[in-house]
Amino acid sequence: MSIDRAIKMAKNATDKSAIYLWIDDGEPVSMAQQTRPTLHGAVVNLVYTPPEHRNKGYASSCVATLTRNMLRGPYQFTSLYTDLSNPVSNRIYMNIGYEPKADSVVLEFK
Repeated sequence: MSIDRAIKMAKNATDKSAIYLWIDDGEPVSMAQQTRPTLHGAVVNLVYTPPEHRNKGYASSCVATLTRNMLRGPYQFTSLYTDLSNPVSNRIYMNIGYEPKADSVVLEFK
């Protein structure tokens, strides 16, 4: 992805108040995005913590708080899409209360 495209995506998300930042001592240390809203649910994605802030519980707190806020209204459910090969994020999401529902694959035909 180009820098210009990334900047446009970030601006769009912040304009919609969809990016949730976890801040510690005035510094953003983790982020997640609320996206793809439907009538009854929405998705959490773009979860990221810079390497220097990892293993401190920031992503867990960020995703848990964003999820809780989404469930307080207006959504009845939330979901997220995770990489099965990343045991750290999968453990975090399951500790928060997310449950695996399905696996998927991406096929590319040329």
